[in-house]
Amino acid sequence: MGFHHATKRRLDVSAHALADEIRSDGKGLDVLVNNAGVMTPPERMLTKDGHELQWGSNFLGPFVLTNLLLPTLLEGRAPRVTTMSSIAAQAASINFVDLEWEKKYSSWRAYGQSKLADLLMGLHLARVSQERGWRLLSTIAHPGYTKTNLQSAGAALGSGRTTMMTRIMDLDVLPSMNAVQGAGPELMAATDPAARNGAFYGPKSRTDMTGEAAEVPVYRSAKGPTLAASVWALTAATTGVDLPRT
Repeated sequence: MGFHHATKRRLDVSAHALADEIRSDGKGLDVLVNNAGVMTPPERMLTKDGHELQWGSNFLGPFVLTNLLLPTLLEGRAPRVTTMSSIAAQAASINFVDLEWEKKYSSWRAYGQSKLADLLMGLHLARVSQERGWRLLSTIAHPGYTKTNLQSAGAALGSGRTTMMTRIMDLDVLPSMNAVQGAGPELMAATDPAARNGAFYGPKSRTDMTGEAAEVPVYRSAKGPTLAASVWALTAATTGVDLPRT
């Protein structure tokens, strides 16, 4: 990660390269799914351009890519952006005082913040699309508790070490889904003709962890009247990338 600007830490070379490649054929883009992620590394680590790893990978990268591709998406036939959040966003908050967790790092709080920011990004984009009369749908999803290598690989960072999350997964003490089942909310949000702009999709159950994919209530943590717009504006200033003027 990392593209450069005079006084700003801007990202992201890989997002810019991907956007350039997609735009090079001159065709519109119909669907963008933001589903990158790293989860709870054991210590505070940085992206190549100096951002806290989870904030940079889970949120800033998708934010940059989405904004770079919006003009191309708006040329699509029925454009849609689907952004993956997490049940971790439910109890999360945005640490405006220390977004990069430089003072007191908490891997779980940093992860939750990044996924709440994804939810807020999707909500704000939906609002902007409606206000500007775009045909673009912005949807958000979360996979419940889906057992993949995300939980163990992030915590061990590929070292193969046994972590607390690995032990919890091995015990099967929590209701969970496999990867195919867990993809249901994401696929519904990205492809269902009945999906609504600004809607949130996840497993329909009392726990939010398992169940059939359905539209679910937006978490209370994302409902501040100016929260989504504030996070968007701050991120645009940080990255130097913002909405097209159309």
